Amino acid sequence: MGQSFEVRAAVAEELGCFKQRLAEKFGVPTLGIRLEHNKKILLDDTLALEALLQPGEESTDPPQLTLQFGLRDAEETCQLQKLTSCSSDEVIRFLGKLPIMELSKDVILAAVSRAPEALGRIGSWQDDKEVVLAAVAHDGMALELASEALKEDEEVLLTAVAQNGFALEFAARAARADAKVVAVAVDQTGTALRHTTDGLRADRVPVLAAVSRDGLALRHASDELRADEEVVLTAVRQCGEALRFARAVCKATAAVVAEAVRCKGRALRHAASSCRADAVILSIAVEQDALALEFASDEGKSDKELVLAAVRQNGLALEFAAPSLRSDPEVVLAAVDNHGQALQHAADVLRWDHRMVLRAVAQDVAVLMDAPETLKGDRSFALEAVRVCGSALKHLPAFASDREVVLSAVQQNAGVLGWASAELRRDPSLICAFLRYDSSAVLYAAETLTRNREFVLLALSVNPQALAYLQDFQRDRQMVLQAVLGDGSNLRFASEELRMDEDFVLEAFATAPECLRHAAALLFEDDDFLLRAVTCNPCALGLASHDVRSDPKFMLQAIEVNPAVFQYSTFELRQDHDFLFKAACQTPAVLQHVDDQRRLDDGFLLDIIAVRAEAVSCMPDGRRADKDFGLRAVQRNASALRYLGINDMNFALEALQLRGDALAYAGELQADKTAVLQAVRSSGAALSYASAALRADPDVCLAAVQSDPMALQFVAESFKVDRRFVLPAVEKNGRALDYVSEELRGDEELVLAALSTDPGALLQAPSSLRSQRQFVCRAVRQAGMSLEHVGSERNDEEVVKEALSQDASAFQFIGEQLRNSSGFLWDVLLRFGLSDDFAAEPECDIQELLHKVQILEGAEAMAKSDRDVVVKLRTVCPSEFSCASVAQHRDAPGPRGRRVLFGPCVVLP
Repeated sequence: MGQSFEVRAAVAEELGCFKQRLAEKFGVPTLGIRLEHNKKILLDDTLALEALLQPGEESTDPPQLTLQFGLRDAEETCQLQKLTSCSSDEVIRFLGKLPIMELSKDVILAAVSRAPEALGRIGSWQDDKEVVLAAVAHDGMALELASEALKEDEEVLLTAVAQNGFALEFAARAARADAKVVAVAVDQTGTALRHTTDGLRADRVPVLAAVSRDGLALRHASDELRADEEVVLTAVRQCGEALRFARAVCKATAAVVAEAVRCKGRALRHAASSCRADAVILSIAVEQDALALEFASDEGKSDKELVLAAVRQNGLALEFAAPSLRSDPEVVLAAVDNHGQALQHAADVLRWDHRMVLRAVAQDVAVLMDAPETLKGDRSFALEAVRVCGSALKHLPAFASDREVVLSAVQQNAGVLGWASAELRRDPSLICAFLRYDSSAVLYAAETLTRNREFVLLALSVNPQALAYLQDFQRDRQMVLQAVLGDGSNLRFASEELRMDEDFVLEAFATAPECLRHAAALLFEDDDFLLRAVTCNPCALGLASHDVRSDPKFMLQAIEVNPAVFQYSTFELRQDHDFLFKAACQTPAVLQHVDDQRRLDDGFLLDIIAVRAEAVSCMPDGRRADKDFGLRAVQRNASALRYLGINDMNFALEALQLRGDALAYAGELQADKTAVLQAVRSSGAALSYASAALRADPDVCLAAVQSDPMALQFVAESFKVDRRFVLPAVEKNGRALDYVSEELRGDEELVLAALSTDPGALLQAPSSLRSQRQFVCRAVRQAGMSLEHVGSERNDEEVVKEALSQDASAFQFIGEQLRNSSGFLWDVLLRFGLSDDFAAEPECDIQELLHKVQILEGAEAMAKSDRDVVVKLRTVCPSEFSCASVAQHRDAPGPRGRRVLFGPCVVLP
């Protein structure tokens, strides 16, 4: 080992932990760390450092310990690693291969700590006190191998006898007379007293200490002390058998004997005859051990009360009772009621008395083995015997064919059917009668019966658990189903193939749900099987793994199949609001299976209703009867009205005011004018749900189209031909023109009114009207975007310019012919272009300015997409396309920060 250093260690940890930290810091094995304290090597890693604190070392806060620290060399570390990992026998063999005297002390200490018997194989190390201390601390008997000098060393002796008191045997003679050493030895093992000197064996102090630890140490005390009442009392209280080693004077002392038999009743054998006749002592002894009656005096054995107390505790004590009491029916009955074999100790006159034998049979049927044949041949006795204990049939072969006797026996124990005659075991009715009491009765049926399908079906209908004993039918679907029908748990007796058969298990599950827990475990790893199972009964999911029941994706599938499976999902999933929301939106009925309805606040439920209105029907009656909640539900989803079930006209009107389309779910109210008016004022489209009569009602129809012009589609035909009725509608929404009569769609003014809000309304005009150029001009002047829906007029310059004047976006619908006309494009640029100087531009309306910009952007887009247009424009006005002009205007910012075209100058990309 190299140089050592002082280190400070916090005492609030174990030595092993401190070593580990040092080993990690220096990058060496833990065994490569060597620590000493006060020149003592520290090897026990379980040692608490706090135990090493010396006075004066506790002054620091927190307390710290000063240790000597060093690193072991590689060879020593390797030796220690080997020693700490091998058994004691291997330690001895390993040491035999090493030069003992060249080994370090640390290695020797590790060896004797691991195998104390190695102390005899380490030569002069036996003289090293620290080495010997390490050995005897682990096995005190290693003191035998220490040097003679150390066998006298007090510290070594105290360590050895504290570990094993018998180590006192190997102490030096003088040490065995040391009161301090002996006190420690007998405190560890009382009988270590045998190894001390005669003087100490006559000393009350060590003897009392020894017998209080082990009462049998009394045998090693001096004769004088074995006659000492206090010493003997102490011994017999610890071990009653110690009375054996007391002197006669104590064996005759009632107090001593009473304590001895209180500890061990049969210690009475060592008491003096006077004490064995003492009623109090006998009572104590018999109470502790009934068989102590054996050592009572003849007077005691004749004491009826004493004998009764004994036989009630152990019937076999009858053997030691006086002959007169063994003839006493009361005593004998008490004995056989406790132990049937006590009957053999009864007097001959009572031994084979019917009543006595039956009482004995109830305790031990084997007493019949010795019964006389005349008794065993008595039918009335046989009947009573098998009713008391069915197994008695085994000892009554004369009645093996007697139906009544056998049936009575089987009612007690079906196993006795094996002792019935072959004739009775071939009787189906008798076997079935036996099956009512025990399913194992089928085991004893004749083979001709157990191979008969009809009998087996009958047997399973009587007792389904008989399947457990019918191995040949455990693969038979019909038989197993019959058994499962009676008791689902019987599926556990089916063959592995059937318990793995999905179709069979599900068929059985449908008739007996409890059978599923006995299906093959692999089935519950199959999602498809579980989904089929929960379709039949949700409890099937309770047998699935935690992973399955916590899988949101699978649980949503299962809930869709059977909403009740929600209650079998994991607690975490049931508490997950997001999951519950998804489940309820998918399958609203899941709400009926939420344990704590208080979790379902109004906002949460309304969010669900917004997706699935039928969720309303799955809520508690109290929530559905709440009108305020009902109105909020209808507001979120009109169809909720269908499921609320609130028969209140005022409520219905409020609901229709909130959501007119709820009229679709208002039932009879669809024919009620007040209700319908309320609905169409909220939503004109609700007119579609009104009765035919109300869709022809002027007030209702007018209210509907005022609310929504598109409701025109639902009014009666008579209103669709009424120009005054339809004009306000198409003015408000041109798309309503779709629903006026064909005749009115040819009304030029009506079409123009529609175009003001919907350029597409032009498509609804008849072709005869759309073919009139004058009308088309009026149309595009009304709605420039209607240019999209005209025909050849898209190439008509006048029509196009009218459209562009109304809506610059119509530029995109210019006909192909005009697109290729550079003259037309130039006219457009001249008409809608802006001057190069913003300041010279007249103060015009911003909308007009933006209108012109849109035109110019359209022209620019056309120029970018078609180079031929640019070429043509250059031929029209080449001077406008000079490089200087391009450079002047390229980066000029336009409205809203966008680059635009100024004047007739088109900036090329």
